[in-house]
Amino acid sequence: MKGMKKQVIIMLILLMIFPVVKSQEINKQGNFYISLNIVKFFMGMPNLELEYSISGKVSVYLFSEVNLFSKRLKERGHPDLVFRTGGRYHFLKSTDTRNDLHIGPYTGFTRTKGITENQYFLGTDLGYRYRFSDSYYLYPRALITYTFGDWQVMPGAELLLGRVL
Repeated sequence: MKGMKKQVIIMLILLMIFPVVKSQEINKQGNFYISLNIVKFFMGMPNLELEYSISGKVSVYLFSEVNLFSKRLKERGHPDLVFRTGGRYHFLKSTDTRNDLHIGPYTGFTRTKGITENQYFLGTDLGYRYRFSDSYYLYPRALITYTFGDWQVMPGAELLLGRVL
C-alpha cells in the first residue's frame, strides 16, 4: 500500500506540474496531451500516454504501462510491460473544439518476466475525448488487438484522464 500512495502522488504531480493555461482547443495543431488510464492506475499499474497533434485531423502517440503492484493481474497472465504507438484520425476538428472522436491503428509489444521473447501485436482503437474543464479531459476508448504468436483477437476498453498542454 505504501508503494501505491507514492505512485498516486507521482502521477498527480505529472498531470499538474505544467503551468495552467487558458482554455485549450482539442485537436489544435501542435498540442501535446498527457494521459493516464485511471482504472489500471488504481489496479496497481502505472501508465502514461503522450500524444502530439501533427495537424487538426492527425496525431501520433506513445503509451506504456508497467505491472508493478498487481499480483491478481499477473496471475491472470497480464504482461509486466506494455508499449504501443500509433496514429489517430480525428473526426470533429471542424465542428467541435471541446470534444473529439477518433480512430487509429497501433502496434507494439509486451514483455513478461520469465519469457525471453517479446510478444508483438497490431490493433485499432476508437475513442471519444471530452474536455470537462479548461485543459482537462476524460477519454473512454475501445480497442481491438491482434497478437502474433498466439494468434488471438482481444477486445479491450480503457478510461483515461488527461490534460492538454
